[in-house]
Amino acid sequence: MSPVRHGSARSGVKATANPSVMVCMDSPRYGFAALPADEHVKAFRVLVSVFSVADTRRRQRYCKGMRTRMTPLASPVRHRGGAR
Repeated sequence: MSPVRHGSARSGVKATANPSVMVCMDSPRYGFAALPADEHVKAFRVLVSVFSVADTRRRQRYCKGMRTRMTPLASPVRHRGGAR
């Protein structure tokens, strides 16, 4: 399943809702601003979910074995003019 379809399914928005249909088309549509106001929340949920799925796949593929966050330095940093 593609990240787009997987993210759309995970969003909790019906597959037949305008934002889901727009994202899942073979050539995705980008006219979310033109949607009625009540569809904006659905569009946001679909897009965030799709980006989340894509980012998770990217991390699994390209960031294997790398640190996930910076660790503190072993020794404290000294500032000019002495310790603070």
